Amino acid sequence: MFKKSFLYFFLIIVEVYSNKSNDHITLLLKESYLKVIVSDSTNIDSLDISLYKIYDFEGNYTNVDTTISVKKDYKMNFLRKDYFNIITSSNMGHFYNKLSRNLINESVYQKIGFNAKQEIYTNYNDIKYFNVPTPLSEMFFKTTFDQGQLLNSLITVNPSPNFNYAFGYTGMRSLGKYIHSRSNNTNFRASFLIKSKSENYNAKIHLNNQRISNQENGGVTPTSKKAFIDGDPDFIDRSLIENRFKNAESFMIGKRSYINHFFSFGTNNDQNFLVGQELFYETKSFNFVQVSSNKFFGDVFSDGPINDLFKLSNFNNRFYFKNLNTSFGSLSGSIDYKSFKYEILNYDDLNSLDIPNILRKNNFFVSANFQKKFSKIKLELDFIKSINSISEGDKLIAKIIFFQNQKFKFNSSLGYKKSRPDFNFILHKSNYKNYNWFNEDFKNENLISFSINLSHKRLGEINIENERINNYSYFKALPSVFFEKELSEVELNLIALGIEVKEQLPDSALLVVPTQENNLINYLKITYSGNLRFGKFSLNNTFLYQNISLDKKTKQDGNSPLNLPDLILRSTLSFISPVFDNAMILNTGLTATYHSEYYGDFYNPLIGGFSNQNEFLVGGYPRIDLFINAKVQQTRLYLKAEHINSSLTGFKYFASPFYPYRDFVIRFGIVWNFFK
Repeated sequence: MFKKSFLYFFLIIVEVYSNKSNDHITLLLKESYLKVIVSDSTNIDSLDISLYKIYDFEGNYTNVDTTISVKKDYKMNFLRKDYFNIITSSNMGHFYNKLSRNLINESVYQKIGFNAKQEIYTNYNDIKYFNVPTPLSEMFFKTTFDQGQLLNSLITVNPSPNFNYAFGYTGMRSLGKYIHSRSNNTNFRASFLIKSKSENYNAKIHLNNQRISNQENGGVTPTSKKAFIDGDPDFIDRSLIENRFKNAESFMIGKRSYINHFFSFGTNNDQNFLVGQELFYETKSFNFVQVSSNKFFGDVFSDGPINDLFKLSNFNNRFYFKNLNTSFGSLSGSIDYKSFKYEILNYDDLNSLDIPNILRKNNFFVSANFQKKFSKIKLELDFIKSINSISEGDKLIAKIIFFQNQKFKFNSSLGYKKSRPDFNFILHKSNYKNYNWFNEDFKNENLISFSINLSHKRLGEINIENERINNYSYFKALPSVFFEKELSEVELNLIALGIEVKEQLPDSALLVVPTQENNLINYLKITYSGNLRFGKFSLNNTFLYQNISLDKKTKQDGNSPLNLPDLILRSTLSFISPVFDNAMILNTGLTATYHSEYYGDFYNPLIGGFSNQNEFLVGGYPRIDLFINAKVQQTRLYLKAEHINSSLTGFKYFASPFYPYRDFVIRFGIVWNFFK
């Protein structure tokens, strides 16, 4: 069964993602594979599911979960995670715009940037490791948007009790409904879990190679935007809508080798003292390619193709210890050596700009975690500090957790973080004249955070967070006729920044300036989530309120550095019950999602990220999905009619200025698990 299923598995992957399309072969392969499943499927009830363990990078584990639920439906997507605080583009695997933030939990280490693509990227702490009594495989399949498929596959085997290997592959191709919007993403990962016979030595190893490829069209033109909003019947076929250009692509490519190994001392797993090393090397690159320049981004230094290529090489060597128990509590700590090299390639001919091509950084960090448990109270302290002459990143979080009983839990935290802005805020070089900068004087971003969390098993959970941010870094969009403004206003804004405009600025340029907000930003976020049950019916609700307070000067300027919707709402009414003499579990219902109008960040493909703006409102429209999900043994089936109300609420739904959200579509997905 194992060899046969793996063969079909491999053939489907090869056929689906080959350049040649053969629907007949695909159908035959799928039918054959389904026959294997029907004839050889294992009864999950005969297995001890607790023996199938999935480990994260910290060593915590969960068990394989083949249940069906509303929360599983939320994660039935390309990212395999809940989309509550994310708005997606019209095509999957493209940009993901965050509707809320949690800055205190973001890394203190300097990152490459190009954040519109980072939601897709698999980081070292996203890789899973396994320990299974029998070979375990999983296939995740979902339809996409025209001429493509999504397939996420996994196979893991324990040749011996102390050695496991796992191979995973994600392949996705989606043409998209709009001209020149294709996504074509791949992700290969191999992980290994090794233990000595005594289990005193453990090692986690993985290799990861991923590629995010997107065609870029710049969004719809102002004329097309009007036709879209007016519901022009000539443009119901979205492939007829004109976009700004059809000659650009972007690529994010990552390669990583990773090992984490440690020696433990003792017999009690909860109290084991261990010492270890974490070592990895990773390269991450962003490439924007355009056959010829476009006035959309302004003037160029030289005619011809655009090829902006940025690469970050990251070497990390970390030595750590955990669970050093003292009379005062449990202590863990580490010392890290990190080496970064950020380089700009393909533009040696622009050295006359007096902008460097390479930034190098070497730094040491120390970290510590302290925990103390009392009868109903737990105290925890997390600490990270850079120890070079100029601080590159610090974090301190203090938590107190109070357990009243199994139903009620209270915790509160106070945090401080200091970190460097992303590399592409500091240094950027392009053939486009207005996209060159070197901001070596940018300051560290400073953040103070306070949070309170209350949870009750029946009543739900409420979380209150307040973050005070200084030196917040963002891309400030300069007004232009791109937003249907008069050119004189553009000139006034550029002149105020000391930029010569008359010879550089075309009539419809989108220009951005990396900016730091020196005034304090106060960010309040209140979240409630809960689930009500009525027999076989349930009502799952999540509400988020946000408020951003700025000083008078910034408000009068009319260009907020941080734009987020005031409200995000999601409610799901569902029905779940066994049917057909308990042969199937059915889960069906409606999900309504809404976020209030706000000046949503504009997606800029040249910088692979977002710039703020204050002239185009997005949001303010509900999205209703109808889903019918089912579980038969280990097979879970997902059928969803997405945005069924799209034609009833008016065509004003945008994910980002000039980038429409998705129309009504019906999509199908399936998850198979095999336990032998």
